[in-house]
Amino acid sequence: MPTDIDVAQHYRSTPEQVFAMLTSKNYAQIRAERTGALSVEVTRSETDEAVTLEVVRQLPAEVPGFARSFVGDAIGITEVQVWPKPFGPPATFTASFSAPMSVAGTITVSASADGCRVDTKGSVHASIPLVGGKLEGLAREQLERYLGAEVAIAEEWLSG
Repeated sequence: MPTDIDVAQHYRSTPEQVFAMLTSKNYAQIRAERTGALSVEVTRSETDEAVTLEVVRQLPAEVPGFARSFVGDAIGITEVQVWPKPFGPPATFTASFSAPMSVAGTITVSASADGCRVDTKGSVHASIPLVGGKLEGLAREQLERYLGAEVAIAEEWLSG
């Protein structure tokens, strides 16, 4: 059974500024590097309907012993975000891992009293009998930590 994720981030910038940041190839590169990627490749494409970012990265496998046999020393992640244009509707995202696990959900950018809020909601699914739930919980914790670290990186980016 998949494990849900629900993370809110708050920024002291307008939703339009945050949207521009989140759809920037340069920001995606910096965010991946500053959150520990061993290697990263970012591809950005844009049509009249959407901006699509694909981020392929390798992260060190900071996992307990029971999970190391499934993921090895590094975890490969391919993340795809599709941001509808014009700004407003939620983005969709998927992430597939070098382990038998995936994440999918939405990212919503909306105004708040002091700037804007970014809500990431989705689910983590691991297709490994017996330990899948543990791996999903571990992935959720790491994703929440990653999104928490992203706030400081984003604030620095937004402040110029």
